[in-house]
Amino acid sequence: MDKATKEQEYQNFMSAGWLALLGISVMIGLSELVTALIRSSLILLASPLGQQRWGMFCIVISIYALMSVLVRLVNHIWFRWVNVALFAFAIIFGIVHQIIHLMNGTFNSNSAIVDIAHHVVGIIVLIQAVRWARSSGSPEEYW
Repeated sequence: MDKATKEQEYQNFMSAGWLALLGISVMIGLSELVTALIRSSLILLASPLGQQRWGMFCIVISIYALMSVLVRLVNHIWFRWVNVALFAFAIIFGIVHQIIHLMNGTFNSNSAIVDIAHHVVGIIVLIQAVRWARSSGSPEEYW
């Protein structure tokens, strides 16, 4: 396989990975909303903490959507490592977030499988992101 084809495969995989995290995150958000509706406790979503969580959710969704496009447009080595850093942050943040919920006794079992899918997909794509970042060898790709 030639280098150009391999690069295209990495970019396709990265884009699909970001879109997968986007879809999974939307499912997590819907799960939270449905759980609140079932419990008739939408008041939690209207609280300052609920509004803060919604703001963070919107930022995460925006980053996932934007990165799914940017990995197809930007092919510089510095961006590849930004991609790795953002993926690593997303996965570490998600896992730490779940650990905190487990420790506080606020773990939502309704979305547990979706959360696990987020972590597994993220780890798989993170491994490919590192491979993509390391695959560049030409100096002109650095800037």
